Amino acid sequence: MVKNIPHTPELRKKYGNSKNIPAAYEAVILEALAHYPELIEVKINFVLKKKHPLPYSASLLFSDFLKDGPRTYVVYILEEASEPMKQVLFKNLSHEARLGMLGHELGHILYYEKLSKKELFKIFFLYVSIPRKREMEIRNA
Repeated sequence: MVKNIPHTPELRKKYGNSKNIPAAYEAVILEALAHYPELIEVKINFVLKKKHPLPYSASLLFSDFLKDGPRTYVVYILEEASEPMKQVLFKNLSHEARLGMLGHELGHILYYEKLSKKELFKIFFLYVSIPRKREMEIRNA
């Protein structure tokens, strides 16, 4: 567990490399990344979306399935929604809930980083199979 979280400039210097972070949520994203030192060198883009089927999700760029070498991940953060989804928008969550949501998505990325290309394909196909999606979320929570 990370204690005595440093200020944003210090966190940015240590955990902000290889990351694309929206300024509006930089402090909480860097704080969440501080809990995952294994992801320091991993490329992660945090993207604000107006439309997305889920309020939050972590995914791998499709092009990374086709190449060897470092992967790039995207964490989507939904910015607009109708009720009842409006209540769980990132901007409406408490600081602790934001950290929890980010921790969940970063946990997926950490899991994906440990998988071979073949294992990633298997996860991808399990995930797009709606009945198996809940099973995967529970297994990787």
